[in-house]
Amino acid sequence: MKALKEAASRIHLGQIIMVLSGREAGKNAVVVRLDDSYVWLANGKDRKFGKPKRKNRRHIQPTKFICEDVCEAIQSSGTVDDAKLVFALNQYKKLNLKGGKSVTEHRKNT
Repeated sequence: MKALKEAASRIHLGQIIMVLSGREAGKNAVVVRLDDSYVWLANGKDRKFGKPKRKNRRHIQPTKFICEDVCEAIQSSGTVDDAKLVFALNQYKKLNLKGGKSVTEHRKNT
């Protein structure tokens, strides 16, 4: 399965990110909607696609991975199954653990 690809420094639809502030700080999520100053995040478990969390772009840390399956599903039908979000995050965690080091780091000063 072609689940993840490397991303540029911008935030993209389907990109896996780490939340830096708030109740969900330190958790990973997937970008399911974009705006100029906000992104909407879901993880398929706590935050379903039907009710994503709106976050300020300054409060997230993008990783270098985009889930193409999620991106294609949202672009084609406007929705994605929560199981695909869970699967994408599990694949990212497996990939991240294989490398032996964390891909993302928390910002020191905001």
